[in-house]
This record gives sequence, structure tokens and C-alpha cells, in this order.
Amino acid sequence: MLCKKCQVLNINGVPTHESGCPDSNINPYTKKPWITECMWCGSEFQPEDNENFCSNSCFLAFNGLDDE
Repeated sequence: MLCKKCQVLNINGVPTHESGCPDSNINPYTKKPWITECMWCGSEFQPEDNENFCSNSCFLAFNGLDDE
């Protein structure tokens, strides 16, 4: 596995990004982001990028902002 943004490590035969790599959320085999849990509602989703929320409304609610 290669990463353009870090020095990839093999830990017990599992390719792993370096700590702090901006692409550490990417599954090295599928090249898609790992399934993650929304920080607000807890539902699982596959982020488009390095997102922590499944929707804009969850992001706004988490930050105490209106959805208007």
C-alpha cells in the first residue's frame, strides 16, 4: 500500500497510515472512507471526506446552530 501523504507502516501485516495522516480515514484496500459513527446522532455513515457528521443538520445541531 502506498500513501502520498505519509510513510505507510505495516503493523502485524496490516497496512496502517502514520498518526496524523489526513488520509487515515481511508480503507487502504477499497480506497473509500471507513464507515464511521455520527458524533451527534450516532448513526453509521460512510463519509465523503474526513467528516464527523452524517448530515448538515447534525453538524448544526451539534454546534448549537439553527438549521435555517
